[in-house]
Amino acid sequence: LDKDSTEERIATLLSPELDKAMRRGLAGGEIAIVVAPTSVGKTLFLINIAYNAMRQGKKVVYVTLELSGRKIAGRFDQLVAKKSIEYLEKHPNVLYPAIKKLKNKGGGLKIKDAVANKLSANELGVYLERLRKTFEFDMVIVDQIDLMYSPKEYKERRYELSSIIIALRRLGASFNIPIWSASQATRIAGAAGTTTLWDISEDIGKANWADVIITLSQQPEDKEENIMWLNMAKNRIGEGNPSVMLNVNYALMQVKGSLLKAKPNVRD
Repeated sequence: LDKDSTEERIATLLSPELDKAMRRGLAGGEIAIVVAPTSVGKTLFLINIAYNAMRQGKKVVYVTLELSGRKIAGRFDQLVAKKSIEYLEKHPNVLYPAIKKLKNKGGGLKIKDAVANKLSANELGVYLERLRKTFEFDMVIVDQIDLMYSPKEYKERRYELSSIIIALRRLGASFNIPIWSASQATRIAGAAGTTTLWDISEDIGKANWADVIITLSQQPEDKEENIMWLNMAKNRIGEGNPSVMLNVNYALMQVKGSLLKAKPNVRD
């Protein structure tokens, strides 16, 4: 019990209720998966998780398999400087004091661009082993699991995806780091505007190996009002499954949450 109470965990800083349910955040060897349909905000969410970890003095490796590393870096620039991309293009110097502030806290970021080449969990492990000689990272974010592959051949894609989750979990345990990732939700979830645990595309078995599953939902009217809904669909770390309304500032790539009553997960 003493060890559990002092275990180092990295908070999301998105809402006190969310971090309380995760017993202060994600710890080494644990894996959390964010599930959402296309264009709802998986990457936006993960970038905020990474930035908030850096605010706590942590070093983060962000592995991108969907957007180019350059685009991901630009989104981090917006969030770190708290300025729009248009403003940064005209006044790039405002970025340096903000970066320096994070560095003074001990925070750091390394972006791994894996868009052009396929990436397996084993290859990621080799990369991290080399990287750790010069960059003592505290967290890894993989954006996203569905775009990874396994060198072993499987008859069905769903078995391959489960094996990738297992391998990532082992990777987190071997490096003693928390891993955040994302997974695509089904088209039905996108059309309905409400995402549940059962909307994980390809293979629900991915959920079996995750410590935390977070779903993101957004109706068209929600996007107009700059909000999206977070629901903790699975939690084997702590107690409770809070629902949080996330306020989104798309110009600054910023996400903040506030606890509300759960948004109904009922589809018309």
